[in-house]
Amino acid sequence: MWHGPKSTVDHSRESTAKPCDSVVRPAKGSHMRDCIFCGGRVSTKEHAFPQWILDRVGDVWVTTEVTFGATGEHRRWIGRRRKAHARVRYLCVTCNGGWMSDLENRARPTLNAMMSDFTLRLDAAEQQLVAAWCIKTAMVFECTGPRGGWFYSDGERARFRSSLSLPEHTFVWLGRFQRSDQSVCEARRLYRPSGRTGEGYVTALQVARLVAQVLTIRQAPELAQAVRRDGLYLRLAWPIWTKSLRWPPSSSFSESRLEVINDRFIRPPNRSP
Repeated sequence: MWHGPKSTVDHSRESTAKPCDSVVRPAKGSHMRDCIFCGGRVSTKEHAFPQWILDRVGDVWVTTEVTFGATGEHRRWIGRRRKAHARVRYLCVTCNGGWMSDLENRARPTLNAMMSDFTLRLDAAEQQLVAAWCIKTAMVFECTGPRGGWFYSDGERARFRSSLSLPEHTFVWLGRFQRSDQSVCEARRLYRPSGRTGEGYVTALQVARLVAQVLTIRQAPELAQAVRRDGLYLRLAWPIWTKSLRWPPSSSFSESRLEVINDRFIRPPNRSP
């Protein structure tokens, strides 16, 4: 399938994004940072996970790992509370305190119940809302690394900001973790056996009892059908597969299984395509 270094929208729930003070991107070569969603001037430095997530995890040791770009540059944050979490310097106050805050507030009740391992059923609107939160978080985490290696385009992020439209050929799965005292993010760039880059990007998120996996395929949409299936540990939340998604799954991820969750989209380099 791929090599990888370890490393229809419900418009009743559209984004509440408002025009930013500035949407002019800095000139090429400028050291000024611009917001990844609107292009406005960056005026804040925020955690990749929102504040309520940090409070939810609590005063425990957590690990955050992200792999960047074609070189597979790997970064890890380990610590307690805020010190363990990656920070993003590509968000403006208008986006962070506006439509992004609104998305967090709308998704939080459902996400908090899932993180607490409560039994519930997610209707189509709740699945879409959780999927939107997952892709937002994946886009933000990607921007904790060097700009030159980002996968999601300015256009994809701008469309998401304006209407919460997920990028084409994006899939979101949800799973259950066996512990509640951990927070992890791992992201990988996916490649075709020929070595061409930009084929796909997969992000695994884990906070408390909730596991989420986000996959966006760019150059191989014919593979979409092959990845739609649910597994023993994961349930497809986007595209909408069922009008009522039962939570939690019967099986939980162990720590060792979580470490290789993204491997299911990767073919070992010594295996023929």
